[in-house]
Amino acid sequence: MSKTSQLIHKARHFKFESLLNEEMIVQLILCLVLIAVSYVLISSFYYGIIYPLRQKFKKKNEHGYVLSENGNFEHREIVEKIMKRKLRPGEEVHHINGVKWDNRKSNLALMTREEHLRWHKRLEWMWSQRMRPSIRWQKMKLQSEFGAILF
Repeated sequence: MSKTSQLIHKARHFKFESLLNEEMIVQLILCLVLIAVSYVLISSFYYGIIYPLRQKFKKKNEHGYVLSENGNFEHREIVEKIMKRKLRPGEEVHHINGVKWDNRKSNLALMTREEHLRWHKRLEWMWSQRMRPSIRWQKMKLQSEFGAILF
């Protein structure tokens, strides 16, 4: 029995047969699959092509950080907006994947200056040992050992 036949059988079992015929059920399933595939393609296209291009043409300082229209660091403004407060003295925003222009909130972590320096020392040591920490591992360690706030 094919997957489509199984779904039709289940739909009939729940007494949908009076509302939907076989052709309508198949069309409904195809529409749901199309919606799911479209979502994946659109988000992949946006974050894989559009977002990097938008960031590429934004104004940056000499170190590669994106500047907002008023000349402040965009990543700091994003975190301030999320936190609904100004950053305190000694608070820093860390780019988890190391890409300074990638200001997606899922790539930002808020931490103290001391913890930020300690984190970068650990990363430098790991890179010197040819270790490449995953984003997932970094997020776990940033939260558990360094007290970072992730978004």
